[in-house]
Order: sequence, then structure tokens, then C-alpha cells
Amino acid sequence: MHQNRILAFVLLGIIGIWITTVKAENEATIPKYIQNISKIGLRSPIKLPIFYDDASMLRFVSRTTPLSEKTYAPDDLVSISGALINQAWRNSVLRLWARNALWEMAWAFKKEFGLPLTVVSGYRSAAYQQRLWDLGRCTDSLCAPPGYSEHQLGFAVDLFDASTEKEFATNPTLRKYVAWLKDNAHLYWWTQSYQKGIEIDEYEVEPWHYRYVGIHLATRLHNLGWTYTEFVRFQEDIQRR
Repeated sequence: MHQNRILAFVLLGIIGIWITTVKAENEATIPKYIQNISKIGLRSPIKLPIFYDDASMLRFVSRTTPLSEKTYAPDDLVSISGALINQAWRNSVLRLWARNALWEMAWAFKKEFGLPLTVVSGYRSAAYQQRLWDLGRCTDSLCAPPGYSEHQLGFAVDLFDASTEKEFATNPTLRKYVAWLKDNAHLYWWTQSYQKGIEIDEYEVEPWHYRYVGIHLATRLHNLGWTYTEFVRFQEDIQRR
């Protein structure tokens, strides 16, 4: 019996060392902006610079808050192409961790509706965003200028092929999709950026626009019923006091 106990302790020690080693190896492959947010816990005020580092997962942009480098482009963009994604004849890319989370959400969407998730836009460069304006496809309340767009971060997608809130409100199928996303997107690290109109989010309501923010923040925003803009402005406010 004594020998069995010794053997058990030895085995537990070996398992503990193995788990620690694997965890260290995994963390070494995770970008620092992912590691940092996973350690924050979001229970206390967040250091504001994390919102204004262009490479940060939590980089905040709005109509009044531009990127530090207006032509910024991420260096880890990958194709979102996959069996669970309908790109509607487009070829979108996202940052790697956002792409992986999108695939997870697309898997759940397919399980619920039996269809691939339609993604009509992912990363958009500053030059691409400028072309949208030049072609007259943008308005101040629905489209960001170059250097001000969440799409330029590589962390945002537009879902489904509709472009007005009215289309989503009047189409029964789209209403089902929107309801599902509101209930489930946070489980896959996504949040709807623009939910409450121009006075709060600086843009009109966009039921199609989702942004990757990580599991902790996505869950917190969902539970609070806040948009990301509200959350950042709150953090700014409490740190000014």
C-alpha cells in the first residue's frame, strides 16, 4: 500500500510537470496581445494604452478615434475560406485568432440552421476603404473613413448580404439569424459593435457588423448589455476621475 502511494505521488508529479511544460509551450505561440487580455480578467479598470495600440486585440476605433497609423495593416492576416463559410464570391481575410473564432461560430451556426455562415466582408485596407468612398458607397453614419474602421484592424466582419437595418428587421430569415447571433456570438468571442445608434456608437445600428474581442470581454459586454464603445468610454471616464 505504501509503495502504491509513492507511485501515485510520482505519477502526479510527472503529470504536473507535463501540463506545465505544455502550457508554457502553448503560451509561447500565442501573440502577446492575446496573452495580455487573458490575464486582465476585466474585473478592474484596464490600462488605457491597450485600447490605442494599433496591433492590440482591443484596439478601439470610431468616427472620432482613428488608428495611430492611418495606413496600418496587420501582419498575420489569413484567409477565412472554409467549408463552413459562404464568402458570396469574395475572398476575405482576418487576423489568425479572429479567423479561428469565426470558424467556431460558423460551426455552431451550421449546426443550428444547416447552412454555412455568410461573410461578405472581413479585413479592409485603408486604400480599399477610400475606394468605397470614392465610388459613393459610403455615408457618414454607416461607413468609416480610411484609418477609422474596425475592418482595418482585421478583427471585424460583415455578415449576410444586406446593408440596412430595415432589411434585417423585415426579412424573417435574417431576423432569426440576428436573434441567434445576439444570444450566441459572445460564446465564440464576438460582439455586435453598433447596436445603439449614432449618439452612443457614432454609427447607425448595424445588425450585420461583428467584432472579435476575446472571450472575457465578449461575455462581459453580453451580460452588461453594453456595446464596445460604451465599455471603452466608461473605462476612459473612470480613469479620468
